[in-house]
Amino acid sequence: MTERRVADDGTGIPAGEREVLLGEREISQLHENGGLGLWLVGWIANRYDGEFDIGSGDGTTVVLRFDSAAEP
Repeated sequence: MTERRVADDGTGIPAGEREVLLGEREISQLHENGGLGLWLVGWIANRYDGEFDIGSGDGTTVVLRFDSAAEP
């Protein structure tokens, strides 16, 4: 499995937005995603059987995992 992590030490992603990004809450007029980038990464991971996770603590860590491609 191939894994990529991106981390920062900023203020983090608000809980409501993180729930939308992880598919735990539907996007609505009251709960929308503030940006397209992470939503798109999550969608691609879901579409191609990958894993997408957002961790929080001192900042935010976004993790993207895919099965490694088979050698020809």
